[in-house]
Amino acid sequence: MSIIEDAIYTKLTGLAAVSAIVVLRIYPLKMPDNPTFPCVTYQRISSIREQTLSGRVSYCDALYQIDSWSESYDTTASLAAAIFAGLEGFRGIVSTVDIQGILSQNEIDLYEDDVKVFRRSQTFRVIFLET
Repeated sequence: MSIIEDAIYTKLTGLAAVSAIVVLRIYPLKMPDNPTFPCVTYQRISSIREQTLSGRVSYCDALYQIDSWSESYDTTASLAAAIFAGLEGFRGIVSTVDIQGILSQNEIDLYEDDVKVFRRSQTFRVIFLET
């Protein structure tokens, strides 16, 4: 796991309202086989690194997809709301990463028929300083 993904995991597990629902069932990219629900997955879906004539700047502007999964629509919605409340507008240092800002970009409700669970997929813009 990279340093920024470490920081995102730390931030998510540190949110009391999220932990109350999923405990530590927060996974990078994919769930384990036969997962326990509810749970959360997260993944980087894009990164933009600015360049100048004198070289690359230290800031990274990344999009992260954070998915809330549950067998109940209400639990999925509550989990996603807790994630939104904890991340939207956040600025600060997490796990030595200087996060300049986290901004919500999009969210969509889905139903995964093959595993019979509800999913809310949220996209967050995360601007952070790379060292």
